Amino acid sequence: QMNKKPETFGTETFSDTVKRFGSVVEAQESRYDIALFCTPGELKAKPYIARGRSVIQIDTLRNSTCITVALASGAKDIVLYGKREDSLKQLEIDAQLYPELKLKAGEVEGQPIPSFDCGNSPLEFPPQKVLGRRIFYSSTNNGSALRLLLDQAEAGQVFWACMLNATTIGAAIRGGDISLPLLFLCAGFRGTMALEDMICAGQILLSARWQTLKPEITLDDGATLAVHEAERYFDAGGEICNPEQLCDKMKATRCGSVLALLKQTRDIEATVYGKGIDPEILPVVRTCVPRLDCLSIPHKIYKWIPPTTINPPTPNPR
Repeated sequence: QMNKKPETFGTETFSDTVKRFGSVVEAQESRYDIALFCTPGELKAKPYIARGRSVIQIDTLRNSTCITVALASGAKDIVLYGKREDSLKQLEIDAQLYPELKLKAGEVEGQPIPSFDCGNSPLEFPPQKVLGRRIFYSSTNNGSALRLLLDQAEAGQVFWACMLNATTIGAAIRGGDISLPLLFLCAGFRGTMALEDMICAGQILLSARWQTLKPEITLDDGATLAVHEAERYFDAGGEICNPEQLCDKMKATRCGSVLALLKQTRDIEATVYGKGIDPEILPVVRTCVPRLDCLSIPHKIYKWIPPTTINPPTPNPR
């Protein structure tokens, strides 16, 4: 038994065949122009799908919305951390060492962190509070997603999306400022799919008029479902049809129901159509796209205005 030779298939051993077929499956999974992960766990399981792609992170309720509002309100930049104890300790150290204007913001399991300046509500980042400041931000879901992206996946450009800036991001995809292939990385909710993130991704694809980006563009299963779900609430250009109806749907999701339990439903209305956000800032929010500076230490998120919001869009290159 000890000297038995490995079973062969032609000139291959069985283990070689399994390895070769695994590579074929990975290539098949990676072939889609637009892919969607419902949770960061999918990125951990399949980092090869993210390699070389532009990545759009989505945490609709509420981190992506807060990041967008804060930058539109004049924050200098944002440094994102996870919720683990070691991440929070690093946040405190980095904030103490930073000599310029700053704020600490974030939440753990929906609760504001004691001694922090802001929680995780898009209504907590007005210009008079954040202007010119670096924000050290802890997020339950989005922080861990970014860590996985940086540690395990060789992704290309990284952006943040919410329902308020979705049409601008769609225009940037359509105009080529955010290039294909593309991955939507949704934060999810407590390790599972969050419907609100899927709807936001679908809204962006409707805004991008994805069918016209190039001939025979391919969407994977998650991206296809996102479009179908978004079509319930948005028109063909990604504009919201009935804000109240979408707010009701968001309140019924797992994350939305927790916010309702915490008496934070105002955040859902702010997330969907900007209710409660300074009306002078809201147009800036809609054109602001948070973008990661991958070369900075620590990695900072800054405000980016896609050229396609100023110039007419051109066809997107593959």
